[in-house]
Amino acid sequence: MVVEFSERRKLTAEEQQVEEMQDQQQETELTFNHKIAVQERNALANWMKARYWETRMMQQSRENAYLKYRLRMMEGEMMPGGSMRREQMPGRPELQKPVWQAPRPVPRMNSRTSPQRDPLMATANHFVI
Repeated sequence: MVVEFSERRKLTAEEQQVEEMQDQQQETELTFNHKIAVQERNALANWMKARYWETRMMQQSRENAYLKYRLRMMEGEMMPGGSMRREQMPGRPELQKPVWQAPRPVPRMNSRTSPQRDPLMATANHFVI
C-alpha cells in the first residue's frame, strides 16, 4: 500500500508538471499570437499611410503641373517690355493675335449699307427677242 501511494504521488506530480507545462505553452502561444496580431495591424496601418501619402504626392504633382501651365499661359499674355503696346508687328509673331482671335467686323444693315437695287435688274426678267 505504501508503494502504491508513492507511485500515485509520483504520477500526480508528473501529471501536475505536464499540466503546468501545457499551461505555459498555451500562454506562450497566446503571447506570440498577440504579438503577431499587433505587428500585422502596424503593417496595415503603415501600408495605408503610404498609400495616403502616395495619393497626396500625386495630387500635388498634378497641381504643380497645372500651376506651371497657368504660369506659362499668364507669361504668354504679359508683354516682356512692361507697358509696350500690343500692336501687330511684322517679325514678332508672339505679339500678333492669332487669326482665330482677330476681331471680325460685323456687317450691319441700314439704308446706306443695304444692297442697292439695279434698275436694269427689273428689266432683265423681260427678254426682248
